[in-house]
Amino acid sequence: MYLRGIGTPASIPEARRWLTLAADQGHSASMLLLGHLLLQESAEARAVELFRQAADLGNSDAQYNLGVCLRRGMGVAPDDQEAERRYTAAAKQGHPSAQLALGSMKAQTATTDQEWAEIANWYRMASEAGHPTAMLSLAQLLESGRGVPADVESALRLYQRAVGAGLSEAAAEVERVEAGMRKQS
Repeated sequence: MYLRGIGTPASIPEARRWLTLAADQGHSASMLLLGHLLLQESAEARAVELFRQAADLGNSDAQYNLGVCLRRGMGVAPDDQEAERRYTAAAKQGHPSAQLALGSMKAQTATTDQEWAEIANWYRMASEAGHPTAMLSLAQLLESGRGVPADVESALRLYQRAVGAGLSEAAAEVERVEAGMRKQS
């Protein structure tokens, strides 16, 4: 309540105090919130510690955030293998941003159809959960036929869904695909 100023004046120091008390008692959601607060205060190493503790308790948001820190080298040395492991743990728990991150990470080195099919599967799960960037990524795979059978009409529908979900950059893809379909008619 102090963090958001709900029912009381907002107070970051009071929020930090209460979150610290709860985190010290093993409350994973408090560890996660305190970690985010510490990231904003440039205390990245301490934030990573909290994300790691909450992740070890099974918190999927913490798994994802720890993966982000590991991938970007925030408060810890970059470690793509550990980032992938953390993304995978969160993705398997149904975390859409982790599913997208995992797919995107794997897409950087994918070479086989099997690898692209796995990437498409992660994008599909995140897309079905409503993640607009995952919709865009899956649409690109559908359009190119990478990892999935090529299906321009399905790609167009996904691009349109991404626009409807607020991803403005997908609008150019809609226009491009529609123009291509008109030329073929």
